[in-house]
Order: sequence, then structure tokens, then C-alpha cells
Amino acid sequence: MHRAACARCARLADGLERLEHALEALGEERPEPPPYLAARVKARLRELPRPGRWRRWWGRFPALRPATTLAALVLAFFVGLLAREVHRLNAVLGERGQVVVIEFADPDAREVRLVGDFNDWGRTPGPVDAVRQGDRWVFRLRLEPGRYQYSFVVDGTKWLPDPNAPGIIPDGFGGRNSVLYVGAERAGIRL
Repeated sequence: MHRAACARCARLADGLERLEHALEALGEERPEPPPYLAARVKARLRELPRPGRWRRWWGRFPALRPATTLAALVLAFFVGLLAREVHRLNAVLGERGQVVVIEFADPDAREVRLVGDFNDWGRTPGPVDAVRQGDRWVFRLRLEPGRYQYSFVVDGTKWLPDPNAPGIIPDGFGGRNSVLYVGAERAGIRL
């Protein structure tokens, strides 16, 4: 509570409690306060610094504190999501990163998709542009420097690694993923 956090208010509350106990000890007998007391108390109150506007407002609505905290957390969450989307859109629009071209050849494939950790394994759109050129599929994407895993999904069912990739690693599900290094010299990765 505010009283526990503010020493001045705690002293004032303690003084009021002592006054209340003294008045209770008097019982029914109520002495008249001296005539100067009211003016002296009002003058003393005027001398005290006034709490700021925020503290006055906040103190009036103690029930809003959990709701305000929750609203602030929700706002922070959505700002984080917005920042993530802006980052993703920057990559899609080509404002950052390096253009990477990946090719896949399969004369019998009707559809080939490139999926990887750069597009949440096909769950989010972009940053892949695909063009079919005869029996080859050419994928262009813009990626920031780093290490990426990816695979080709052929006809919506077969997951295949890129035979031309600089590395192939287990995917953790019994299959294999291709490894792509973008800007390896800048990322400090040795091929």
C-alpha cells in the first residue's frame, strides 16, 4: 500500500491513530479545540508539497493497478509482434540482407516449394520468389547473414534436401535438411 511505501504518510497516519486513541480515552467528554488550531492545520497542509498529477490520479484508482499492469503487458506484447512483422517485411521487401539463388531440378515435379527456418518452414509467406524454368525451379530470396536450414517440398508430400547444398544435417524427424550459409565471411563461419 501507499502508506507502507511513503514515510511521510506513515508518520501522518501514526499521528492520526494516536490522536484517535487519545480522543477515545476522553469518552463522551469532548473538549473544544483552541480557536487557532484549524487555521494552523490548514496552513501546515498548504506548506506540504503536493503530490504530482500522476500520483494523485493513480492513488484514486487502486483497483486499476492490476488492470493497468495487464494492459501495459498486452501493449508490450503487441509492440513486440509489430517489431517482428516490420523486421520480416524488411527482409521480404529487400531492404536488408543478401540475395540468394537456389535451384532444384526435377522433370517430373508438378510443384516445388522451398521451406526453411527463414519462412517458418512454409507456415509464413515470403521471403521466397519461385520461378519454373522448364524442369528447373529457381528460388530467389533475401536473407541476412547467418546459417539457415531448408528443404524442398515436391508435389506437397516429398521433403528432399538440396543435393547442391554446402551441408546436409539430420532434421530431427528421421529426414535431412540442407544447410545454407549466407555472408559466411561476415558471420565468421568457415566453409
